[in-house]
Amino acid sequence: MKILMLILASDGGKDDIYTKLQEIKRLYVHSYPEVDAYFYKADPKLETQHKIVGDTIYLKTEETYPNLWEKLLLVLKVFENKLDDYDFISRPNLSTFIIMDRYLNHLQSLPKKLCCSGLQFYGGQPIPFPSGYLFTITPDIAHHIIKNNIILNNIGIDDRCVGVILRELNVGITQFPFISVENPHIYETNSLTCMLEDPNIFLIRIRHFLNYDTLFGTDVDDRAEKDLFIHYLLLKKFYGCTNDEIQEVYKVK
Repeated sequence: MKILMLILASDGGKDDIYTKLQEIKRLYVHSYPEVDAYFYKADPKLETQHKIVGDTIYLKTEETYPNLWEKLLLVLKVFENKLDDYDFISRPNLSTFIIMDRYLNHLQSLPKKLCCSGLQFYGGQPIPFPSGYLFTITPDIAHHIIKNNIILNNIGIDDRCVGVILRELNVGITQFPFISVENPHIYETNSLTCMLEDPNIFLIRIRHFLNYDTLFGTDVDDRAEKDLFIHYLLLKKFYGCTNDEIQEVYKVK
């Protein structure tokens, strides 16, 4: 089995959280020979359509939200002639932590044609879509994304646009259980530890929300600190990362 992992990324954020989250993913995604992992980012000043530096792909477009569809389309075009070398194309974002062994086991159970694995959301619209936390598609769907003519002007949020493509192809979304860490109580009460014992759970989405911070009377400015803390706990538990390795991540600017 061969997987192309394209990680939606950008730099900066409060306390350089997005940059640190990239370093956290680097501590584990490159440890699996069946996975080719790249971060992809926008750089409108590029003289070419794309540029690959190490494990990062820079694309000639604007870094804007919600226009993430064009970024996905452009990065898939980078690999257009190699897509069929892979069984699956994986698209996580930076806020997700992936337990890779479990994730790869999940992929082994999926069909290799016209398949999308993800968390089915609606987001106030009639067409379901696979959440941008992490979705996985087969190469045939990736080719349809590149050649599509139904997303006008290539503008939109990537996961929602994938939902439109799936509807056009009459492909459903294969769902899986996951954990969402949104407030401190889930780990202060050991609930997180208990849930992680489920071998079917490979995705932990980590993002402390403003409303929870306000509700529990904590400092809303320390969200980045709390998010990183959970990532560090998971790095130790599932990948045996040392305090020294984690401290190196924390120093990244």
